[in-house]
Amino acid sequence: MMWLADVLLGAVAPGVNQPTFWLLNCILGLVVCSLLLLLGISIWAQPALTPHVVALLTLALALWCAIVWLVSTIGCVDAQQQQEQLLNKPGGDRGKAEEGGPRTLERSASGLDARKES
Repeated sequence: MMWLADVLLGAVAPGVNQPTFWLLNCILGLVVCSLLLLLGISIWAQPALTPHVVALLTLALALWCAIVWLVSTIGCVDAQQQQEQLLNKPGGDRGKAEEGGPRTLERSASGLDARKES
């Protein structure tokens, strides 16, 4: 159950965690397997479809390689770190922005009032 929670957390939090990356690899592997099966069927039953299936298989393999390269470049994040970042960081930034926003407006408003009085 914790594995599923980590995968769902990886879907909404920034970064990629290990369970999400593992599941993504499994899904892309199954897509490639299904396209290989479709390639075998198309060679046997409908040879005219073979170039199209080969093109789809090439695209699927290129997508898989690109995703693996991207994740290896940026690295994986710990699921606990993702959870802390998702739950703590936005609230802290939002509170700071709300505190800083009105003070800035008050300063500019008081500056305008001072100009009007002068």
